[in-house]
Amino acid sequence: MHSTVIEFSSHGQNVIFDHVMSPDAWHYLLEDFRDQKLFLIRVHCSVEELLRREQARGDREQGLAQSQLSHTHQGREYDFSIDTSNSSPSESARNLLHWLQQNPEPSAFATMRARHAAV
Repeated sequence: MHSTVIEFSSHGQNVIFDHVMSPDAWHYLLEDFRDQKLFLIRVHCSVEELLRREQARGDREQGLAQSQLSHTHQGREYDFSIDTSNSSPSESARNLLHWLQQNPEPSAFATMRARHAAV
């Protein structure tokens, strides 16, 4: 999956890569994307909304998202954060686009990579 994202981005494509970042996934992300311009975007919502969405989907183990919540964002850095508790996907996308149009420089990935190298 990582090599596909890198291939697309190396050809000038902007790629949104959605992933629940377990500790192993972070390790591979830091290694595989070390030479890429990468923004880390935190997408989160309230526990109540997580539970509501799980139940509405009907194809998820109930409580899975809540069980991942305590470690998913722990010790992570992000360039931008989106709380989807009370905003639609369109509103969230507009907020992200507005932020990107300000030409921010990515910094969270470099911070995470430096922290990883120090360990």
